Amino acid sequence: PNLQCLKLPHSTGITTQTLIDLFKQCPKLKVLDLRHQSNSMNDAVLSTICSSLPYLRSLKIGWCGLISEHSISSLVYSCQYLSKLFLDENPNINDETMVQVSTLSLQMLSLDFCLRITEASLATLLSPNSNTGKSLAYLSIAGMNPISSVGVQAIRNYN
Repeated sequence: PNLQCLKLPHSTGITTQTLIDLFKQCPKLKVLDLRHQSNSMNDAVLSTICSSLPYLRSLKIGWCGLISEHSISSLVYSCQYLSKLFLDENPNINDETMVQVSTLSLQMLSLDFCLRITEASLATLLSPNSNTGKSLAYLSIAGMNPISSVGVQAIRNYN
């Protein structure tokens, strides 16, 4: 199959096994949107994405609360071509996860309402020593609480 882009946000009735089988058959996928697949998107599916989609460039898995921080770590190591990553409203994403995400050369990163991320993550992500800090052009952190002078300073110093 030559499919390179697949968008399934808000789709209903898709099972975990359906997603796993689908991704095994579409190795050329570069763009994947699975937002709001809260019942079927889990660690098993993300593991299949990691092992089956080596050319993935853009992944949207926001509002998929069954994905653990360990699976995100596997994603970082397996999908080195990622340039766009959307992890919105995942209760399992934390500062340790962000240290690993900072190794990717992301151009876009969305972490809206990832409430376990602190300002320390901003400093890590935006550091000129991180791959993300060297390449990031778009960062969304809506709902990040609180943003103090430390977070504002990290954003202001990002160039």
